[in-house]
Amino acid sequence: MALPSSGPLSMSQIRAELVNGGIGENIPATAYGLRALSAAAGKSTPDGMDEFLGYSAGGGTTRTINWSIIVRRGSWASTYFEISGGGNLYVSTGNSGSGSFTVPNLSTLDLYAYGGLDSTAFGTSNASVFINLYNPLSSIPYDTITSKENCNNLVVEANSQLIVNQNVNIEFIVQTC
Repeated sequence: MALPSSGPLSMSQIRAELVNGGIGENIPATAYGLRALSAAAGKSTPDGMDEFLGYSAGGGTTRTINWSIIVRRGSWASTYFEISGGGNLYVSTGNSGSGSFTVPNLSTLDLYAYGGLDSTAFGTSNASVFINLYNPLSSIPYDTITSKENCNNLVVEANSQLIVNQNVNIEFIVQTC
């Protein structure tokens, strides 16, 4: 439900609209500052309460997906990362990197990560793959939707699905154990 298009607005009304619209559920409970709420709504500075008159965080909007690949501690013979959904392939890469794209609200994304160790460098080293999800306003992951450790093989795969109801940072991490 949209905020009123005229009259006074409170910070709690704005926050409730963001949370109910699926954008701000990861805003800390104590965050009622205008900058935090404006950033969650994708608004730039300068901030003003009037920006929220008539605002709706409901469906029909798009969500921004930022992705990054981090390879830690090791020499990998191969890595592969993929983000797809709705017949679209958004990210397909075997290298480290980062980027972003937008999807419609409530899109379902398939996340896939693969890591294969260079056995000549590591012998029988262990491998792990993580896919962490972050609210763009935080440096602490709100969820690790998959974490796969395989201490007997040199190849590790992890996959999961994500229903996108907010802007999200996706971090793929591959590392030796």
